Amino acid sequence: MNAEVSLLTEKALDFYGFNGYESYYNPNFSNDEHAEYISRMYYKHERKLTRIKAEFQGKIIERKLRWLGGIVHYNNRIATVDIDKLNEGKDAADLLPDTVLLYDNYVNWGIIPADQADGGINNFIKAGIIFDTRDNEPNPQTGVWEELFFVSAPGFLGNKDYAFTKLVVTHRQYFPIIKD
Repeated sequence: MNAEVSLLTEKALDFYGFNGYESYYNPNFSNDEHAEYISRMYYKHERKLTRIKAEFQGKIIERKLRWLGGIVHYNNRIATVDIDKLNEGKDAADLLPDTVLLYDNYVNWGIIPADQADGGINNFIKAGIIFDTRDNEPNPQTGVWEELFFVSAPGFLGNKDYAFTKLVVTHRQYFPIIKD
């Protein structure tokens, strides 16, 4: 059994937009010594993530073949950076400017839809099998570790218009590079 209950809070989590390298990034927007400076928080947003997870494994054939099942709940709360909170108790010279950040622009432009701008809830179920022939779990020298499982966020678990299912296949093979 693997269980987790966690609350992760980040007041200034990186946000550079979508599409990876295709996103426009100008480091001067967050460099307070440059003429194009907007804010050190320009490429940031706030996130509070509550995660509750319970996963189980059981034997099918000794330790070599196991089943895997579980359920996961994510409650993501996202927002623009709370500039007022970060400015509390600071000297006037150290205050962050209260300005529109990239996250705000994405919401204002409709790139982040209004129904997703505050985050949301996702519930997942997970089911699969594990094949494991490692000779030594913490430091294997020989064997394989393979996983085949489905992760699904079905509509009936509250995922509404964002339901999906994905297949995950993982193969790991162990062999000694230097004997003994």
